[in-house]
Amino acid sequence: MEIDFSPKGKRFIFKLDKYTCYKVCSGKCPITPDKVSNYNFDNKYYYGSATASCEKHCLNIAKSLIESGFTSNKLTISKFKCGHYMVGTGQHRVCVAGRLGLTVPVRISKIDINCEECYRKKESLTYRIKGWFFKGDYIEERL
Repeated sequence: MEIDFSPKGKRFIFKLDKYTCYKVCSGKCPITPDKVSNYNFDNKYYYGSATASCEKHCLNIAKSLIESGFTSNKLTISKFKCGHYMVGTGQHRVCVAGRLGLTVPVRISKIDINCEECYRKKESLTYRIKGWFFKGDYIEERL
């Protein structure tokens, strides 16, 4: 069943890194109301023209969502027992929509186990020790 889902205030686990997320790369998310409202859509930029860490990628998504709404395929979001949500394809769109307070048409799949990140944190001593020295594979973000 499809619903209009608001990512705002939800806890997400994103599998993004410094090559796919501007915030991870620079420490600052480019999606702010002022920046988005003053941004002119760059139609010469497209996803394959630079790494996704380029702030234009997220700003183009934001401008497109505001001007045209959510026009692409519907997404499936998994909700885990631990309370985290996870998106496979469409992580940037969901993240941007959440930061802008927009809704996203999705199908929600409820999964009766903890997400991989919570499982590792709770169950794996090796993972917890590594966590003291290295950043994990996932980004936990409250939108």
